[in-house]
Amino acid sequence: LEFRRVLFRSRDFTINAIAYDPIKGNLIDPFHGQEDIKNKIIRAVGNPIDRFREDGLRIMRVARFASRLQFEIDESTRIGMKIAIDTLKKVSYERIRDELIKTLNTKAPSIGLELLYSLKAFNIFCPSITEEREKFVSLFINLDAMPKTAEMETKLAFILHGSKTKVDELKKLKFSKKEIEKIEFIHAIFNTYLTHAAYFEIEDNYYARIFLSNIKNLAPNSYEESLEQILCYLHIWNSECEAKVNKILHHQVIGRKDLILRGTDIMALGVIPGPMIKTVMQAAYNQILHYPESNNREDLMAFAKGFIHGFKSK
Repeated sequence: LEFRRVLFRSRDFTINAIAYDPIKGNLIDPFHGQEDIKNKIIRAVGNPIDRFREDGLRIMRVARFASRLQFEIDESTRIGMKIAIDTLKKVSYERIRDELIKTLNTKAPSIGLELLYSLKAFNIFCPSITEEREKFVSLFINLDAMPKTAEMETKLAFILHGSKTKVDELKKLKFSKKEIEKIEFIHAIFNTYLTHAAYFEIEDNYYARIFLSNIKNLAPNSYEESLEQILCYLHIWNSECEAKVNKILHHQVIGRKDLILRGTDIMALGVIPGPMIKTVMQAAYNQILHYPESNNREDLMAFAKGFIHGFKSK
């Protein structure tokens, strides 16, 4: 009886309120957790309302377990979550963030995310997710089809695609600067894709090189790692988009750091340090995106000299 009381106080769900007695060699299962595992049900121990009011994070844990195990939620447990939902406001944002990340990293994140959406839990810690889900009914279910290589930030970028307040909300949830940069990178590259994808079929494609070079220039990680995340994102956004990008990967990728021309080269042409150097460097970079073979000192010096002369004569 005392052991049962200890389990009652320390465990939240029947499926993890099971213990093994090494002396008697049998399982102690006072809340019929084995039966719930067999029936694939998540059920709160005892009174569900009390369990969730004791710790609001348990609402997030239900979502995570539902996604990881792909179990159903016991109806009384679901009702208890709904009644006690305001308890989630007392939970630190760091703890909520950690559970959200664990849910996103399961095989079926849509199950837990839909549960949280139905409970209006996102309104408490990230209203933008609610807004995006209301625009796109299939928003969460699409996440389940993301390739296994998709990072958590790529998944978050997808469900926050149209949000204008995502950065503030992510900061509130204590996501790191690097994590937020990865999410913003995905959105920036996707917008570039929307701008240039229609031209990808053109031979010797300048627009394809712009798209790929932007990935290299803005990448928070290596070009290869960042490209992989873009492809994961496009995979669930639209498979045709993914196919279009795969077709242009043969193009030479030229980042800004690959530009042979340097500021000192421009100053050698008589340009004093200042904004003009940046203007010439940008023009030279556009030149090699158009004509990759011109990325050598001789051609670029000739281009820069002509550009400066034309600029002065305006």
